[in-house]
Amino acid sequence: MGAAAGLLDYFRGSHLAIVNRDPTPGDAQADLCIHASIGDVLGGMD
Repeated sequence: MGAAAGLLDYFRGSHLAIVNRDPTPGDAQADLCIHASIGDVLGGMD
C-alpha cells in the first residue's frame, strides 16, 4: 500500500470514494471504487 492508504484511518465522512489504478485493501470500506488512473478520471472532468 502507498503512503496515502494510511489516510483511511482518519476518514470520518459519510461516503468514501477511492480512485486507484489497482484494487486496494481499502476498497472494502469504500462506497465507490474506480479502478483507473487518476489522470484518466480527473482528465474527463472538463
